[in-house]
Amino acid sequence: MQAACNMANGANGTTGVTTATLSPGADKLAHLAGFAVSARATGATDVTLTVTGVVGGPLTADVDVGAGTAVARTVINFDPPLPATAKGVDITVSLAAVGAGGVTTVWAWGVKE
Repeated sequence: MQAACNMANGANGTTGVTTATLSPGADKLAHLAGFAVSARATGATDVTLTVTGVVGGPLTADVDVGAGTAVARTVINFDPPLPATAKGVDITVSLAAVGAGGVTTVWAWGVKE
C-alpha cells in the first residue's frame, strides 16, 4: 500500500521546459509517488519527459502532444514510491518544450521522511 503523500509541486508553462520539483529539505529523503502531465501545441509533436534525482534515474519517456485543442494527458503512479538517490536530493519531473502555441502542466507528488 502506498504511503500518504506529504509533499507536492506543480508548474504551468507555455513554450519552455515545464518542471515540478519535490524538495525534501536537508536530512529528509524524498520519494516520488507519482506525476501527471498535460500538454497541447499548435502542431502535434513528441517530446521527452524526464525524471531526475531518483534511484535508477534519470528516467525518460516520450509524450505524444496533441495539436490544437487535443490535450495529451499522462498520469503515472509508483507503488512503492521511488526513493531519491540520497537525503536532501530534489526529485524533478520535467516536460520538454512543446513548441508554438504550447500549454503544459506538470504535477508531482510524494513522501518525505
